[in-house]
Amino acid sequence: MRSLRCSRLLALSRSVRIELKRDEVAQIRQQIMDPKMDSGSVPLGDSLEADFDVSKSLSASEVMWIMDELIKLEAMFLLGYPLSQNVFTSLHVFRLISPTNSYPYNLQQPHTKNDLKQDERTHLVLNILRAYCIGLIKSVQLMLRLIQSHVSFEEEDTVTYLFGLELLPRLEVKEAVMLVADSINWIDESSFEESTKNALRARLLLRQETLFALEEGSLAGWQTVRLLMNQLDDIEQKLQPVSAAFSDKVQRQLATSTPPRILPTMSWKESRAVWLHMCEDVIAALELTSVWVRQNPHSLQRATWTFAYRSPSPNTYARAKMQDILTTEDRVANDVPQFDLLLADIRDLVLAGDPLGDLSSFQVEDTADIRYQASRIIEGFMSRAFNDYLNYYRILCLNRCRTRRRLTQFLSALADLECDAIEADSRLTQLITPRQTTDSLGEVHQLQPMSLWVTIFRNRIAQYVIQLGFETDLYLPDELSTIYMVLTEVAEEAVRGISRSEMFMRDRLERLQGSGNNDAADECEVALIHLESVRDQLEIVSGLATCLADLYILLEETGVIGTANQDYTPASLRYEARMKPFLRAEPHRWPSLADMQKAKDSKKLNLSQICETIPNFVKKAKTLLSKLKMYTPVQARYIGTETSWQKDIKQLETVCVATTVVASQLNSICKKRGVLDASYLGDIVELVVPCKRFHDWWTVPQLREKTG
Repeated sequence: MRSLRCSRLLALSRSVRIELKRDEVAQIRQQIMDPKMDSGSVPLGDSLEADFDVSKSLSASEVMWIMDELIKLEAMFLLGYPLSQNVFTSLHVFRLISPTNSYPYNLQQPHTKNDLKQDERTHLVLNILRAYCIGLIKSVQLMLRLIQSHVSFEEEDTVTYLFGLELLPRLEVKEAVMLVADSINWIDESSFEESTKNALRARLLLRQETLFALEEGSLAGWQTVRLLMNQLDDIEQKLQPVSAAFSDKVQRQLATSTPPRILPTMSWKESRAVWLHMCEDVIAALELTSVWVRQNPHSLQRATWTFAYRSPSPNTYARAKMQDILTTEDRVANDVPQFDLLLADIRDLVLAGDPLGDLSSFQVEDTADIRYQASRIIEGFMSRAFNDYLNYYRILCLNRCRTRRRLTQFLSALADLECDAIEADSRLTQLITPRQTTDSLGEVHQLQPMSLWVTIFRNRIAQYVIQLGFETDLYLPDELSTIYMVLTEVAEEAVRGISRSEMFMRDRLERLQGSGNNDAADECEVALIHLESVRDQLEIVSGLATCLADLYILLEETGVIGTANQDYTPASLRYEARMKPFLRAEPHRWPSLADMQKAKDSKKLNLSQICETIPNFVKKAKTLLSKLKMYTPVQARYIGTETSWQKDIKQLETVCVATTVVASQLNSICKKRGVLDASYLGDIVELVVPCKRFHDWWTVPQLREKTG
């Protein structure tokens, strides 16, 4: 009886045309059977699966067209699209990774007998195209493996989901390389025309070298891939398309619970640009971590920032590759131990020429030796700081918004690390004679090396957090004055930290020169020059931030910059939102909202004062920028990033000029209109949204005189 009822219901369902009816606000349950929302929906007259036979014979022109299409699809995967929208839509690839397929992963069905006397067209598909597709699949696997093992939050940049499929798990990369190599040999011995041979060989060789480069990661390997990609673009040959070899119907078998994704399209020129861009980025990552760069932590940090700011931005794989070079197997580029890198950072900033930071002290094995005991204390602190320090390099390899968010979290970690630094300094003070020096006022200061290093590092991160906020347009126009005041405070405190380290280091240099310890004295002298260059950069930041803070305060007070509705954005909540990264780490260090408002009121200047003070600050900044140009790459630690260093200085000079121009423009407009009181500026001047900034980290207002 039950089976009869079921058969009647089945017959009824087949005879009735089901229509989807929904109101204007469609709910999730109403999206079932909608071809736009349900990937499992099969339109009437259509088939569930594509009916293309992946084992049928194809001409060389058709095979090469499929290979070129696969290069385009792989380029779209590099841009972050899920595999269901690109590589998996190839029916040849989908056949190879099908759950019903097994090693050695052939294109023909298991029951099909392999004809030993295949013609060339059949061999092109069953062997040559198969080898190419296998090489492609293993290339994707190598990329995914690197991305998933290094990049945090990669879902923001690329989709790594495999939809329950496996990428030929029983076939190793070496075997894929051999298959491609055998295919190249077969092409050389085939009876095709020479032009066809060259075209096929070029595509197979590109696939082979891509596998080599992805697995070995050598500079020469990626340079070869770049060369072959350029050569492939020069091959002019009309190819015969086989559009049926690609189908979006595979999405029905991958994820029937999610909406179908529209297949993006890309021209050969665009895909080639994506590939060349990735090659250039990976080559840059390898060059920026060369032996001369990675020996010094500050040169390496600048190189990492330079890599992150390449234009256009490096894709997910290239950034993962940079992380891999910096953090794999406890060594940078399999050469410099990461522990030595951290020790070099501490030594360069606070302990240059001091036995406490000498590598030989860490090799002493006599437990009664004070050097052994002191080095164990420093080593214990470094062990606690090591993960946070290494995370700093990882953070710089993320996308820009994620970099800022992670750096704000990093500030809290540094606040905890400061407690460990205080404890380590206390133990060192009990063990050895404290390092003391006297300043120009006669006040005696005691060196706390670990705490001082954390302070310098923390101030640097706080500066980056604020300036990345400018770059990502985080702040509203009426918040800019307050944020620039905070940046001024951060930069001034950073200058005090560097100056404190310089004071101890100069005293140490005098003692070393008097004792005849030339090696330690030279190290100390080199470190002092580096600290001086850092202080110069911080004073530039402080001066420009002061100028812009004064300028924005004037524009706010005169109504040129409107104030947000206080009912929706009260000052207390805005203060908490902007200062949260800093207050969470060190609540007692930062001024309260009342203190900041009081400081802001005290800085209210009239137009004539603004026109006098800004040129003075800018003049000092220009002098310091000219001084920065005189530092060598070794002195200022910009080895390998000389072009970036010069570009940054040039952009800062432009910011200086633009700031002076704004002050001069305000003065000239007021004189032209006969306005003596700056409070009327809002009636004659308006703020213009700039098309492009002079520097990503500096927001200089652009003004325009109102007409009428």
